[in-house]
Amino acid sequence: MVMIALIISLQASPALEAFEAWRAGDLVMAGERARVAMATLERDGCSVTPDGAKLAYIIGFAAQFDLIDEPAPYWFWAAGRINRVAGGLEREQSSTERELASEPGREAWLDPYFAHSPYFDARLRAQECARRDHVMSDPPAGAGEAAYLIAEVRTGRDTAVRQATSIASYPRGEGDRLAQRLEGLHLVTGTRLRMTRAFVFNPCAELYDVNAEPVVVCRSP
Repeated sequence: MVMIALIISLQASPALEAFEAWRAGDLVMAGERARVAMATLERDGCSVTPDGAKLAYIIGFAAQFDLIDEPAPYWFWAAGRINRVAGGLEREQSSTERELASEPGREAWLDPYFAHSPYFDARLRAQECARRDHVMSDPPAGAGEAAYLIAEVRTGRDTAVRQATSIASYPRGEGDRLAQRLEGLHLVTGTRLRMTRAFVFNPCAELYDVNAEPVVVCRSP
């Protein structure tokens, strides 16, 4: 029994490290450890659990900013699939995954991931595993070296950003404030456009306007 408990503890350690890194504001480490943890859970047939949904969400979020080499739309889809049968995500996280997930057949480059996905089965059910349901606490605003923003950007008649709306941010409490700082900037070529873009403030986001001129937007005023 002691050996079994030790094995379970060792197997769960990457997940614990992922959630601790997420809470500390280290999205890079959280994404890397979540990927390792998820591979272990999938191998053991224990990924359709609340922890699995959280880890898939972390992978998708980190991949959205190219911090890990994974397909973000697929992992957001996986997080949603798991969450619908096993739970694990908060309402805002669930809303984010629905906004950013892709669907099978929509994007050809994702077809290999969906084809080999353990979450594609229409009869997907929650798995009963001797795993701890880890708490996925968000870091406080200002934590970590960088802030990450996924925003819906809308341009007006003159190509300026007329409205920027935070879809999700990390840390969570900084999204609206960071999105507002994008408004009025000429970041997109085209009028009356609506698109989703990712921004990294570390501590500033170095952007370029439509004339290829640098624009710097910082996390702190």
